[in-house]
Amino acid sequence: MQINIGELVERAGLEESVYPGKKSGTAFTPPGEFRSHTVCMNWNDQNTIQIQLTAGTTGNTPELSDLQRYPVSLQAKTSVEIAVSRDAEDSEASLSTSAFDQARRNEIPTEGEITQVVIMGKELDPQQFGPALDSLLYQMGGDKIDPIQMLNDAGQVVRRVTPSGGLDAKGDETINYEYDPERNAGLFGGMAPS
Repeated sequence: MQINIGELVERAGLEESVYPGKKSGTAFTPPGEFRSHTVCMNWNDQNTIQIQLTAGTTGNTPELSDLQRYPVSLQAKTSVEIAVSRDAEDSEASLSTSAFDQARRNEIPTEGEITQVVIMGKELDPQQFGPALDSLLYQMGGDKIDPIQMLNDAGQVVRRVTPSGGLDAKGDETINYEYDPERNAGLFGGMAPS
């Protein structure tokens, strides 16, 4: 999926300039302990931009002892990789001063192609790249990033939970259950719920 890097940076709300060799991020601190997270746009490799969701506000993955206190949705890998389209002369520029000079002259490559989207450790199909990226960019305008919502927007709705420990999932999600208050009155000590 082709994208415009300038529009991506603008929609992400990054106010600082982005150029090859730069890593910038936006921290989110919703209320509660161990809920903060950061969206980092990392352009260390000249040919690849990586947007990654990490737990904590530093942009780096916390130590394992701290990471296990965060929600599972922030523990698993969530990232978007974009291959930068370059001209022949641009590919000869090194990551050092020539790349910085190009950024200073506002000659940053404008086109890219999304090559990989991983949400909570699940790699998405190429046809789902657009909705997942749109969901991420939309959520960046709010006060938190929700990877589960990104999966839902991408069409990867989790319908069955697989138990841990090598067990197989059981049950039939197509059955409609009906609640009968008279039949279940004994469960509540003779009190029928209202």
